Amino acid sequence: MISKQADGLGLTELHCKNCGAPIKEDDINLDLAMARCSYCGAVFGVKGLPLQEDQEAPLRYERPSVPMPKGIEMADVGNVLRISRRWLHWSPIFLLAIFWCIGWDAALLVFIFFGGGTLIALPYIVIGIGATCGMLVAVSNSTTVQVGKGLLKIWHHPFWFGEKRLQATDIEQIYCKENVLRTSSGESQSYEVYAVLRQGGKERLLSGLVEPEQALYIEQELERFLGIQNRPVRGEIPC
Repeated sequence: MISKQADGLGLTELHCKNCGAPIKEDDINLDLAMARCSYCGAVFGVKGLPLQEDQEAPLRYERPSVPMPKGIEMADVGNVLRISRRWLHWSPIFLLAIFWCIGWDAALLVFIFFGGGTLIALPYIVIGIGATCGMLVAVSNSTTVQVGKGLLKIWHHPFWFGEKRLQATDIEQIYCKENVLRTSSGESQSYEVYAVLRQGGKERLLSGLVEPEQALYIEQELERFLGIQNRPVRGEIPC
């Protein structure tokens, strides 16, 4: 990627990882250590560039490396990063929901088989169909995050429609947040991944993660691929 020193700039001349075109000086963001190709739109991280004399080094926030947790799959093919997470997990609440759904449907079938009447059971049939469909989605579905050619895309499959898209250059920082649900039987935690946007505000990327390691790993790999230096964000998961 690095070829030679650009005359009079004090910067290293770069070429796009995706198409090989030269990267213009205006398309290099030293604060974020990122570059954008004006020819193909690819966004990638750049490291080792010297700062200009009037710039201060940005605050670095070192976090221990997070190994890939269970339930996560990743593929990095150079100019595209793809991270997938299965919805299926073996938590007590998830197992209880599966057994409840099976028990409900079995009791309904026994009731109808022994002459209980379909019309009387219709409301319970509707509940059973809805619960069964929801359980099939939870068991079969996955969520995929893909970064490449200047876009971050998120979609759920196979039982879902639509996708979320963000311009990679709009993302300033990524962080994780913990949600605590308190009930009479106790409390449970879930985790979310957010993007802080350069124009202000934030965008939720993922939710419903059951382990903090899943959220932290996704944050780590997205920041690594995009060349974003990790900085502390108020309300994020402490490490």
